[in-house]
Amino acid sequence: MERLRFFFAVTGLALAAAALAPSPASADLEERERELRQELERIEAEQAKLQAQLDAQRGETASYQRDVNILTAEIRQAQLRIDAKTVGIKRLGKDIDLKSQTVAELSAKLAGAQDDISQLVRKMSQMDDYSLAEVVAKEDTVADFFAEYDSYATVQSALGELIDDIRAVRGETEKEKEELSERQQKELDLRAEIESERRVIAAKEAEKKQLVVASKCAEVT
Repeated sequence: MERLRFFFAVTGLALAAAALAPSPASADLEERERELRQELERIEAEQAKLQAQLDAQRGETASYQRDVNILTAEIRQAQLRIDAKTVGIKRLGKDIDLKSQTVAELSAKLAGAQDDISQLVRKMSQMDDYSLAEVVAKEDTVADFFAEYDSYATVQSALGELIDDIRAVRGETEKEKEELSERQQKELDLRAEIESERRVIAAKEAEKKQLVVASKCAEVT
C-alpha cells in the first residue's frame, strides 16, 4: 500500500509539471490581430496619399482657399493619427487581456504545484522518521524493502524535477507580469497622445473657421 501511495504521488507530480505549460493563443485572437493589421494598413495608405496631397497644396500660390484646403488636410492627418493610435490601443488591449489570463493561469498552477510539493515533503519526512530496522521489519520480503526504497528514490527525483519546473514557471510569470505592466503603460501613453491630437484638431478647426470668415470678408470688399 505504501508503494501505491508513492506511485500515485509521483504520477500526480508528473501531471502537475505538465499542467505548468501555458495554453496557446486561440484562433479568435489570431483573427482579431489580422483584422487590426489590415485596419492599420488602410490608415497608413490613406496617410501616405494625404501627405502627397498636402505637399502639392503647399506648392500652390498662396490664397485663402489654399490655406483652408491645407488646414482641412492637416485636420484629417491628425484624425488619422488618432485612428492609428486607437488601433494600437486595441492591439495592446488584446495583448493585455491575454497576458492577464496567462499570469492568472500560471499563478494558479504554481499554487497547486506548491501544495503538491508540501504534501509530498510531509510524506517523505514521515518515511524518514522510520529507522532501517523498522522499515525492514515492516516489509514482508527483501524484495518489498528494495521496491519501497526505489519508490522513495523515484519520488525524490520527481520532486527535484517539479521544483525546477516551478522555478522556471515562476520566472516566466514574472516576465509576463513585467510585459503586462509595459503594455499597460504604453496604452496610457497612447491615450495621452490621442488627447493631444484632439487639441490639435480643435485648434486647427478654429483657425479654419477664421480663414473662411476672412475669405468671405475679402470677397465682399
